[in-house]
Formats: sequence, C-alpha cells, structure tokens
Amino acid sequence: MHQASVTKPAYGKLGLQLSLALLPLVFYLPLFLLAIPGVLVLTGWIRWKKDHNALPVGQTRVAIFLSLALGATAIALSQFALEDIAVAFFMLVASLKWLETRTGRDAIICCQLNFFTLLLPVLYDQPIWLTVLMVITTGLTLYHWLVIAHPGVQQQLPSRYLTKLFLFGLPLIAILFFLFPRFEHPLWQINEPPKAQSGISDTMNPGSMSEIVQSAEPAFRVTFTGQTPDKTDMYWRGLVLWDFDGKSWKGNTSRKGYQWNKADEVVTNVSYTITLEAASNRWLYLLSPATNIQSKERGFMNMDDEFLLIRPPEGRTRYSASSGTKNSFHPLDDFSKQLGLALPFGNPKATALGQSWASKFARPEDRVQAALTLFGSAPFSYTLKPGLLGENGVDEFLFDSKKGFCEHYASAFVFLMRAAGVPARVVVGYAGGEYNQVGNYYLVRQANAHAWAEVYLENKGWVRIDPTAAIAPERVETSVLQLGDSRTDSRRTATEATWGKQLGWFADSLLNEWNSLILSYDRQKQREMLEKLGLDGDRKTLYQLIAVALGFFAMIAVIVLLWPRRRHLSEEQKLFALLCKRLKSRGFVRVPSEGEGAFIHRVLREWPTPKKELLGFLALYQGVRYGNQPLDTNARLQMKSQISTLPKRSRQ
Repeated sequence: MHQASVTKPAYGKLGLQLSLALLPLVFYLPLFLLAIPGVLVLTGWIRWKKDHNALPVGQTRVAIFLSLALGATAIALSQFALEDIAVAFFMLVASLKWLETRTGRDAIICCQLNFFTLLLPVLYDQPIWLTVLMVITTGLTLYHWLVIAHPGVQQQLPSRYLTKLFLFGLPLIAILFFLFPRFEHPLWQINEPPKAQSGISDTMNPGSMSEIVQSAEPAFRVTFTGQTPDKTDMYWRGLVLWDFDGKSWKGNTSRKGYQWNKADEVVTNVSYTITLEAASNRWLYLLSPATNIQSKERGFMNMDDEFLLIRPPEGRTRYSASSGTKNSFHPLDDFSKQLGLALPFGNPKATALGQSWASKFARPEDRVQAALTLFGSAPFSYTLKPGLLGENGVDEFLFDSKKGFCEHYASAFVFLMRAAGVPARVVVGYAGGEYNQVGNYYLVRQANAHAWAEVYLENKGWVRIDPTAAIAPERVETSVLQLGDSRTDSRRTATEATWGKQLGWFADSLLNEWNSLILSYDRQKQREMLEKLGLDGDRKTLYQLIAVALGFFAMIAVIVLLWPRRRHLSEEQKLFALLCKRLKSRGFVRVPSEGEGAFIHRVLREWPTPKKELLGFLALYQGVRYGNQPLDTNARLQMKSQISTLPKRSRQ
C-alpha cells in the first residue's frame, strides 16, 4: 500500500505543507542560507506543475552534493551562526525529501519531517501569528498523513480522527502548559548574541533622540492598578547622565554601584506593571520616585534613582513597581555637587549667559525660569532636522540655529544651569504613551523617547524640568506632529478614535495578552497560580498534580477503549432489527450467530402464516444489503409495510 505512487494532488499537498512550515524562517535566517532550500522548493513546484515527477536519483545526488558543499562553505566563511547553519541544513533535508518523493512511504516520511520543520522557527521567536500558522500546518500535515497511510478510508474519516485528537489533546496540552515545571531560562530557544536594537542607549549625542522617535516600535506596555497618573506626569525615567565632553552626555560609572533603599521615603500614589520589550540594556524604566520594584531579574536601585539589573534580561521582561512622592530628601554631597556643576572647555557664550544669570538672580529658581523663558521665546523651535553642530554645539544651538529636538534643549538647559551655579543633570527615558481603550493599558513606543533635565534646589532636592515643554505650540514643526508624539498631544485637539484606530488597539491588545499570559508564563507566575488555588508552589506539588492529571487521563482513555461501542447500522439493518423485534414479541429470538436468511426460514418452518410478508421483506433486504438494489423510497415503504402487516401469532 505504501509502495503505491504518489498522485499529483498528493505531491502538491506535500509541497504546500512544507512551504507553510518553511515560510516563517524567511524572517529569521540570512538570505544566503535561505537561497538553497528556496531553490529546491521552487524546483519541486515547477516539477509538480509540469508532471509532478520525482527528481531522478542522479540529480538528487548532485543536489545533495552541492548542498553539502555550499553548507561547508558557509561554515568555513564563519559569517553565520552555527545554529542558523544547522536550521538551514534541516531545511535542505526536508526539501530534498519532497523532491525525491515517489511512493506512499516517502510521503509519510515527508509528513514526519514536516513536524520537526514546524518547530524550527520556535527556536527564534514565538509570536502569536506563528502559533496560528503552526496549528493550521499541523492539522494539514496530520490529515494528509492519515489519508496517505489509509488510502481506502472515506474522505471524512481523517477529519473525524483529527477532531477526536484535538478534543482529547486540548485538555492535556493545557494541563502540561500550566503545570509542567518551568525553568528560569527558556528551554527551547537559541541564545542569540545581542542584536542591534533601536532604543535609548547609555550615551546621548545631538540627533540621537530624533532618530529614535521616528520608530513606531513598542518600547514597553504599562498597566496601572487603581489610580492612573495624568499623562503629562508620565516621565518614564531610565538613565541619569552626568558627564559632558562638549558633544556627548554619559553616565558616571562611579555612581552605578551604590544601593539606596528608599522605601520609607516614598509615599506611594500609583502602582503599575510594565512589560518591557527585548532590549540589551541593564536599566528599567520607572516613574520617579519608584519603590517596591518586583522583577524576576536581579537588580538594585542606586543613589540616582536608577534601577539597574545585574545583567541584561533575556528577551521580554515584566516587572511591577510603585511610585509617588518623596516625604524627605538628602542634602547634596560634595561629590554630587561637583559632578552637577562640571563644565567642559568651550561654549564661551553659553557660559557667560549662565554666569550673568547667577549675578542677576539670587534664587536658583529664578535662574531656572530665565532659561525656560529663553526657550519659550522666538525663534526657538522644535524640529526633527536641527542640522549639524560644531565644536561649540551649545553656543551654536542657543545663539545661531535655535532649532533642536529634546536632546538639544535638555543639553543646553543643563549646561546653562551649571554655568549659573545650579547643579543639574540630564535624564533620558520615555514620556507619555498611547492609551489603549480595548486593553486598558498604555503603549509606550520608541517614538516616545525623551530627554529632560533635573536641577537640585535647596529644600526640594532634585526637581524635574522639561525645557522642551517650554517651546510654544505654534513653533513645533509639522514633521514632529506627524509622528504622533505624545508630548505634543496635549497641544493638539483630541480626535475621536476611528475604526482603524480601534482595530489597531484590538490587535495590540491581543498581542499584549499573548505576551502576558503565554510567553511570560514563567516559574514565578506558575507559583502564584498554585498559591491562588491554595496549594504550595514548590516542585513537589507540581509533580503530584501532573501525576494526578496524567492518571485521570489514563483512566478516561481506558474507559473509552473498554466502553462497549454502539454499532453503526445502515438503514436496511435498522429495518431488519425492527423486524427481529416484532418477531421476538411473537416468540422468535434470533441467536447472534444466525444469518438473516437462516433466521427467517427457521421462523417460517415453525410459523408459515406470514410467508408472503417475510419472504418479500427478505428479498428486498438481501437485494439492498448484498446486491445493487438501491434503498429508494418505494423499497423502504414496502419493507415497512411488510413489518407493520405482520400478523399476530396465536400461542398454542
């Protein structure tokens, strides 16, 4: 049976299931590694369209030799990760097997290989669309396998089997997903080296922010518990930058190791949970001041209110925190004051301007207001294309171009404050976010990247100042407004959500739920789930629950297997069963080993009265059951009439 030739439709279905299994790898493998399997699959489709002949043995050997040679070349070039080469090699094997498929046995092997091929993209990522595609391809492959393995079955039989498999397997899959012991690190994933990703870096250069904000990629999603702060207060603090060399701002490495426990200094107002997209950074984004940070990754809060992880998270990470207001603050120590007033050589005009404010205004608050008044006056404007700046970039921005993005204003403001004798520093992070009405959370995109300043004021501590907000709305250029920048939303008229916006919210909400419930289901969540059920969250409890669940399913399987199955009777058999029931009421019982004709003739020997009815019924029954006579309406009515007219039997 399995040696029969594969038909053209069957060959095409094999190619379809293989193509669907390979399709997601286009997004993860280099083009060079995709080229060979792509050529093989294309060759298979061309041969299918012409005559669906399998690739001749000689050409198959040549293809194998060339594939191995190119694979060895790829390894020798050392330009690709070995994991990628291994995945590409498996793609070659699956593609070659389809190309040389001739018999049913070959086709079954193709189906088996396809199940392994389906798992390859999961090594890289597990997005929701990939899961949907895997379910569809798995169903198609399994269906095709059943049809090839049982060519004589009716067409609807594999569908019935697939439905049963799904119904039996779904609860088992759910139990294993929720109860299978989780590890601290992904069990089924390639540990890729960190890739270059858009996002905030630990250095701020002129133009760095304006490049990031043109990306609509999500940075993180925030779900508030209870009170939600005003959008204008959502400054998601990331890094504090102290050191300025005239062009770039960087963090001060001497301050990264300090730990500062300030739980008793913060009056909590809001609590929230953040799902941070994959990034290679060590810092988390928080509203300031933050406390009660809960994360599965280890980290600590330093004296600059930065929460630093011991190491960058592996993929997407989720953490909770609370934020509020400070009820006390610490006086500025000499070292911090020295850092907060340090100025590099250069920018003489800006230095002189700051020093003039220090002479003119006794109060630091007035010097801050002088800088904000300067930025709020014409012709300072907010633009994505501020132009290049030279050696004295702050001077050129303040006195020549007067066009810039947030990093220009934050940098110039901090420089002026330091020149005016007010300790100041730059802070980078994100501002605002888009509220998703469907999912009830805020989506913060890379476009929300922002830089602002903090100044130290006596009796107030470090105070946030956003010099970009001082720009008059009419001097925000159209290119910035077109980005959907949340910092400019408050300056614009709110518009009603269109259906397209609603659809986007729904899609992003679905993605967020997938990330939260499925991809982020880790050991901590598993423990919390068990504790909600009143159980201990240790591994011993997990093993016991799995044993109970598997024992329950084994018992159900035994019951199903041993349960007496009801015979599926055809319509003529149901009519014969009705006749047997009537004859039983007249004292004739058919034994299980007795044929239909033998039973009728035995009845007639003992009771010849209904000879016409019984022989007429038997002729029709045998003609339908064993002959070519159809059970049409006339035959059905005749058989029913012969049963209904069966006379009563007088008992002697």
